[in-house]
Amino acid sequence: MPPAKTQALPKELLLYVDGKDPKKMRVSLKAYKCKENKCMDPLKDAEIEKTVRKWTNQVHWAAKNPNKTVPKCDGSESLIVEAGWNMVYDIAGDSCPGGKPYLNLIVHGRLTLQRADPAKTQNINLRVKHIFVTGELIIGTKDKPIPSTDKFKITLYGEYAARTVVYDGNIEAGNKVLASIGKVDLFGSGPAAPVQKLLAVAPANQDYIMIAKGLTDWKVGDKIYMGPTGHKYKESDYSEIKAYDSATGKLTLKAKLKYYHWGAAATTATKYKAEYGQAMDIRQEVIYLSRSVVIEGDTTTPDVDWGGHITISDTVEASGKLRAATLTMDNVEMYHVGQK
Repeated sequence: MPPAKTQALPKELLLYVDGKDPKKMRVSLKAYKCKENKCMDPLKDAEIEKTVRKWTNQVHWAAKNPNKTVPKCDGSESLIVEAGWNMVYDIAGDSCPGGKPYLNLIVHGRLTLQRADPAKTQNINLRVKHIFVTGELIIGTKDKPIPSTDKFKITLYGEYAARTVVYDGNIEAGNKVLASIGKVDLFGSGPAAPVQKLLAVAPANQDYIMIAKGLTDWKVGDKIYMGPTGHKYKESDYSEIKAYDSATGKLTLKAKLKYYHWGAAATTATKYKAEYGQAMDIRQEVIYLSRSVVIEGDTTTPDVDWGGHITISDTVEASGKLRAATLTMDNVEMYHVGQK
C-alpha cells in the first residue's frame, strides 16, 4: 500500500509498519545531529606555542580565569587548556591538598606533566573527575621516561550515576575517565627484569620468597603479584616489598602469604618436554607491578566496582573532518580500573 501524502519536514523520516491496531500505523523518527541536540563546539586547530605556561602561574590562566587565579580545589571548576597552549603541570605532591578533585580537565592544546625542577625527584598526584583530550597529554617521552625515582599519578574520581563525558554529542565515554580523541603519551619506568621465577616453595603464612640475586632495581615499598600454582584460580597473592637482599635473593614481604606457591631452583623445562610448542617451566612467576606512571581510580567511592578507565576513539566532526586518536603507553601502572 503506498504511503499517504504528508507534509515534508526537515530531517524527519516517516516509517510505516503493520500493526494490530489499524488506528496506529505510523511511527515518526526524528533525527538529531547530536544527543539531546547539544553539540560540542567545533574544535580549533592551532600550532603549539614555543613559550611554556606554568600551571601555578596565575597570569597563564588569565584567558580563562578573569580573576587571574590558579585553578581552585573546590570541585566546581572545569579547566581548559586552550588550543595552542603549551601548559606544564608543575605541582609537586597532591594537586589539591585537603580539597576536592578538579571537576573536569579539557586539553585542547598540550599539557605536559614534568618535574618542577629537573634536578630533583618529584611525586605528582593530579586528582580530577574527568579528563578529555582533543590536543596532547604528555607524561614522559620514549627517550626520557619518568624515572623510577619519581611517581607521576593521575587519580580519577566519579560514581556510577555521575555525569558522563560526551565526545561529539553521539559517543559517550562514561565517567571517571581519561577520554581522548587526540594524542596521549605515557612513558614510565620499571625494573629491567619485572618477571622472575620463584626459586623455592613458598608456603602459606610465610613472609618471604626466594627469587634471583642482583635485582638492584627492585625497590622497597613497591608491589608484586603471584598467581595461583594449583587448580584454584582465586589463590593468588598481592604483596608489597618490605626488604630485598640482592646477595641472596631473599625478598621479605610486608604481609604473610595467604596461599601456597610452588617454586624450584632449577627450571622444569627439561622435565616437561614440549609435545606441542615450547617446553614448559611451571615454576611460579613473581611479577613486579609498580611503575613510575600510574593511572588510578579513586577507591573511596561507595561504588567499589566502579574504577577508572581510559577511552580512546577517532571521531568525525560535523564538518566531516576525521580526528584520529593515538595512545602510547610504556611501563604504566593501572590500579583500580574497570567498570561493571
